[in-house]
Amino acid sequence: MPRLSIYLVECDFGRIGRAYLESAHDNAAAFDAMALARDIADGQIKNVLSVHLVDFAAGTVTDVTDEIMGEAEAMMENAQ
Repeated sequence: MPRLSIYLVECDFGRIGRAYLESAHDNAAAFDAMALARDIADGQIKNVLSVHLVDFAAGTVTDVTDEIMGEAEAMMENAQ
């Protein structure tokens, strides 16, 4: 079954510029906002500038930066 939505994460790579990373996991159906926040909290994704949820079925793009980064920050605080 094809994915109906993805997360695009804009990251700053310093002198080489910015790029969007697509959320991609082996089991895409199980990938969600919590998994993305965990990847950010764990340092797998760094220097995040923005996060957008692209919903192909609805034809929408939503800025979810505050929600994802808030959850990632909470995860980092709980890990200390």
